[in-house]
Amino acid sequence: MKNLVFGTVSALVLAGTVMSTIVPPAQAQMSFNFSAPFIADSGLIGASGSQHFITVAVTGHPLTDLMITLPNDMRVLEGIKITDQMGKEVAANVAVSTGSITINFPQPVAPDNFLKITLSGVKMDRAGGTAIYRVSAMKEGLVGQIPIGTAIVRLRETSN
Repeated sequence: MKNLVFGTVSALVLAGTVMSTIVPPAQAQMSFNFSAPFIADSGLIGASGSQHFITVAVTGHPLTDLMITLPNDMRVLEGIKITDQMGKEVAANVAVSTGSITINFPQPVAPDNFLKITLSGVKMDRAGGTAIYRVSAMKEGLVGQIPIGTAIVRLRETSN
């Protein structure tokens, strides 16, 4: 019986040693290489629910324009402010038309920056649910809009 236990343990140790030299240890690695801007975050600011924000990560190439499609039931939008990751206001020409916002940056925004677009005085025709903003961008040196994501903002249950 002693030899049987000793032989079993020896076989397991030998198998573990052989297998560890043949099969390399498993390593889980994941890396991201973004070549286009993307939506990094979105949500509400403050308790009233009348300020929505969208955070855009600028990657790949300098960013020259952003286009944001507004929800169909948005009744009022009083103001738009664009800031960088340090909270400093970013110079931009903003145009609001029925159903959309166009933001043009006179000085293209360099890669490895974040932009926070704050929409203030937002009033919707409904309370609760979600507001969906589709966002596209134009990068320096490229022609045409690139869809970069959908920002979803969960609305308060009380009306604005």
